[in-house]
Amino acid sequence: MVAAKKLYVKKDQLVSIEEAKSNMTIHTPEGYSVPVAVGELVATNPKGEQYVVPKSYRNKYVEVKQFRDASLYETMAKGYQEMAAINLEEANTGFSADNQAEEIIEKFVSGSINE
Repeated sequence: MVAAKKLYVKKDQLVSIEEAKSNMTIHTPEGYSVPVAVGELVATNPKGEQYVVPKSYRNKYVEVKQFRDASLYETMAKGYQEMAAINLEEANTGFSADNQAEEIIEKFVSGSINE
């Protein structure tokens, strides 16, 4: 059984922090390879970018006690889908009303509305 990752936040940066269990190498977004020794702290942001956190900096990160399962991007995507459905319904209603108005005008102009 794998333990749940604890999440931490530093200012506007949400990361998960794990202690390295073995010597490894991480690759930074800038293209550098950084060796990580056993026991060092490795932070991973939501984009998957990793960096080493010095132990003296660990107290600058505050653990997030409550975190929703859905990420911000998933929540935004769901909101956009819901708005798309609402917009489509509104567009269909407007299109239907426009067609009905056009039919009434055609009947009125042709004189068949009085028959």
